[in-house]
Amino acid sequence: MITPNPISISAVVLVGGRAKRFGGVDKASLSVPGQNKTFLEHILAELKSLALPVLLIGRADQDNPAPTHPFISDHYPNTGPLGALTTAMEQAKTEWYFLVACDLPTFSGTIVKRLLTLQQNNPNATSLIPKSHEHLEVTAALYHRSNLGDLQAELAKGNYSLKRWVHSLDASAVATWNTSDDEAKWFRNVNSPEDLQQLQETSAKTA
Repeated sequence: MITPNPISISAVVLVGGRAKRFGGVDKASLSVPGQNKTFLEHILAELKSLALPVLLIGRADQDNPAPTHPFISDHYPNTGPLGALTTAMEQAKTEWYFLVACDLPTFSGTIVKRLLTLQQNNPNATSLIPKSHEHLEVTAALYHRSNLGDLQAELAKGNYSLKRWVHSLDASAVATWNTSDDEAKWFRNVNSPEDLQQLQETSAKTA
């Protein structure tokens, strides 16, 4: 049985994406509609409320976007979230890793609380993943350190898809939480200028 607690969890924030659909604009620096915060500042504030240690994973050619937090260059460049998660596990010696992308401007720290409750009900699971509208949110999920060897093996084979790796796991190793419609909004990501415009319009209507 695996039992996490707040001091054995690292929050791993992915800040190294090249945002090709955004013309190379750093998505972490975009402003959250209706707030005086960037995407990254919003996520860090939510994580701070949980008192979790935070590790930023990015590219070797970028500056630390949040100097008050440690920044690590990805050990496996151009391998996406799977390589970044592996880097975090090699660098931070905690039992659990909450992986989160920086393009979630409506992210809520409640996600972590829900996943910890999920773990208590599924003590043998080593990957705890929200599912919104039948979509596995693999970049807002909790992974146990025991996955490190598997992740390194995937990288060695040239398999870089985190979602494909999750789907390859034994069913007993994965526990999912089916979100409500309201909770699903926490996972709304921004991949393009059109996504940002839609978010801004939604925010303006609800202001």
